[in-house]
Order: sequence, then C-alpha cells, then structure tokens
Amino acid sequence: MNKYKKPNLLVYGVFRLISKIASKFVFNLKVNRNETKKVKGSYVLICNHEASIDFIALAATQRRRINFVISNSFYQSLKVNPFLKACGVIPKQQFQTSINDLKRMKQVVDNDMPLAIYPAGMMTENGLSTPIPSSTGKFVKWMEQDVYIAKIKGTYLTNPKWSSKRRKGKIELDIYKLYDKEELKNLKADDIYKTVSEHLDFNSYLDQEERRVIYKHGNNIVGLENVLYKCPKCHKEFTMTSSGIDHLVCKECGNDVHSDKYGFLEKTNDDSVCYKYPSDWYNEIENELFEEIKSNPHFELSQNAKISMIDYDKHAFVSVGEAKVVLNSKEIVFDGVIKSERFNEVFSIKSFPILPFSPGKYLEFQNGHDIYRIYLEKGQEVMKWIMAIKCFYKLN
Repeated sequence: MNKYKKPNLLVYGVFRLISKIASKFVFNLKVNRNETKKVKGSYVLICNHEASIDFIALAATQRRRINFVISNSFYQSLKVNPFLKACGVIPKQQFQTSINDLKRMKQVVDNDMPLAIYPAGMMTENGLSTPIPSSTGKFVKWMEQDVYIAKIKGTYLTNPKWSSKRRKGKIELDIYKLYDKEELKNLKADDIYKTVSEHLDFNSYLDQEERRVIYKHGNNIVGLENVLYKCPKCHKEFTMTSSGIDHLVCKECGNDVHSDKYGFLEKTNDDSVCYKYPSDWYNEIENELFEEIKSNPHFELSQNAKISMIDYDKHAFVSVGEAKVVLNSKEIVFDGVIKSERFNEVFSIKSFPILPFSPGKYLEFQNGHDIYRIYLEKGQEVMKWIMAIKCFYKLN
C-alpha cells in the first residue's frame, strides 16, 4: 500500500479551473446549497450519478482539493491517466471493493482530506437512479466521518448515456449534511443504507416535468432506440429505429413517436402507442423480461462477440480475440480464442446487480485485474443483456 499523497496543487488547480469554466458557460450550473463551503478537515461526499459530467460540477463547487473514487475501467482507458493520478483520483473495480480499495479511501480521510464517492457506480441509461450496493451503510459507518450528500439534477438530459450529442441546458447541485460522525456510532448499517438510498434516489424525467428546462438539441433522441429496443405496440424486439433526429419508429408495425423540446415523447399519429417518459417505456420492457425469465429457469442469452481487454501500459482497450459468450442466471461463459490461445472460462455473476456497458455497443466484465469489453455481434441486443442481469439479480 503506497503512502497517501495529496492531489497535486498545480494540476488539481488546473482541473478545478476548467471545471468552473465548463460549469458556468457550458452547463449553466446553479448551486442551490453548498454546506461544505466552509468545512475544514475530512468528510465524505456521497453523490448520485446521472451522467459522466457529474464530477465536473462537483469539483467546481469545492474550494479544497478532493479525492474522487471512479471506475478503474474508466480510469485506465483514458489517455489523460497521469493527469487523473496527479489529481488524486482513486480507481476501483465496479461492484467489487477490495481491502486495498478500502484502505486507500480511508487514507484520504485519515489525512484530513475530503473523499467523494458515487455508490451507484454507473451513470443512468434511462433517467432513473441505479440501486446502490447494500454494503454502503457498512462503508459509511466504517469511515467514521461527517457525511454530506451531493444531489445533482439535469446532467442526464445534458449528456445522455445513449447519445453522442451533448446539450447545453441547466444543471442544479444541492450539497447538504446528512450525518454527523458522532451520530453514526448509534446507527445500524442497514438504516444508514436505506437513508442514503432515499437521498440519492432520482427520476430525471419527473425532475424535468417540474423544471421544464429547454435543452439545445433536447429533441435529438438518436441512440435512444438502443435503450428502448422493444416496440410498445407490437412488442417485437430490436425493431425500433431512429428517424430524423426526433422520431423513433418500429420497422415491424410502423409505430411512430417523436420527442418534444423537453425530451418527452409524444404520439406522431392517433394509432401510435407512446410513453411520455422514456423511463416508463424502459420499465415496461424490463418488467416483461422479468416475467419471461421468472417463468423460465433455463433462460439464457448467447451471441458471438469480439473481445477487447484493457492494456494497462497503453491506457486503452485493445482487441484480443473472439468468443461465443453465454449469459445465464448464475454465470457468464466465454468460449473462443483470446490472445491467440483457446479460452474457455466461466465467471459467476450472482453478486452483480448490473455490468458496465454502452448502449448499442458493448458490455464489460471485470475479473480482478482483467477487464473484458464484449462487443456483441448484434450491438442493439446489449441492452437486453443488461436488463437480464438486473432481472437475475432481483430473482437471486
């Protein structure tokens, strides 16, 4: 275990300056409250996670240097990795926290510095909060620090996970104290977990219903078909396609919906079946899949895929081979050729509520040091695999 080093004053100063400029002129950040503004000493910031730009807004509000905990996959695959390291970023495997990860995080607060964590581990693909690990309560109690919540709104619709188009809109951030460290001593970990979950919970479309922010290019829903892959009218899978920038059309039955300037969906004609909130459409697809899996204990998905792995020296994913990949309720199976050698491995997924993924492109599986990026032959099916993993976790 390396001795803790504070984020480099100069490098972190550049990062914070860039964050402030971007937050003000690109994201139109509004800070409703910031109860950490005058806090000295260590504390833990627990943050909800709507989009990849969340940490930029948070960094812009913090006068002091702060250590962020982020996904190791994201950390290792960026060319600016040395910059992140100098900023004191702590990488950890998603949904797998090692003893060394915990020690590194504890070192931060033991050295009188703030620590920021995103328990959900992943940005939302549907505007709904991702459940946080049940171990969060134990972690908070173990840290023995004052706890603050950083609740952000608006980043999902500013930078949707399913879109390559960033929008200019309005972001709000509310930072407030949740627990005093003395108070934590008398609380049960389960109760802490429930309370933190409630405070991190969000629904971006309900928030947008209240806020009514008009985002530049906010009606552009190209890419959303990779999340909403099942037609709400004929219930056929993988028939949804984008038409223009603001329509989703079913290739099978012609069901046609379009987006308004707020990001809500509307019927294009009287015969269309439509959910106003994409999150409601998403829930309907997942509920139908859950019932299908529940009624079929032998349910599985399989597909040929190209496999890439993280190269820790190049800080990039590199192609390593191809394999048939099978997913069932207990495991993910690889059968193919990786790094020019026969590869037949079975990995348990019982403890995984979800896997990292990019809609329409790939999903990732992490096994210790090895991070596999799985490019399914039929990319649009990625979302069904992810939903299946969520359903397996619920049933298990």
